[in-house]
Amino acid sequence: MSTSKEKLFDVVRLKDGREGAIVHISKNGNKIAYGMDIEGGDPDIEFVTPDQVEKVIWSYPAKK
Repeated sequence: MSTSKEKLFDVVRLKDGREGAIVHISKNGNKIAYGMDIEGGDPDIEFVTPDQVEKVIWSYPAKK
């Protein structure tokens, strides 16, 4: 289950089974949407909400 802590460039699995990288994070007040490049999908960015995210499957390494 998503905790809205996903970060830019994280690769996530959505609850519908699709996977993709977060390439944009949009915030409007309390609302958050992730622009995602979905694997095998349209070349366009698809926006999803944090509650559609099942889990992060890869996270960009933090700088030390």
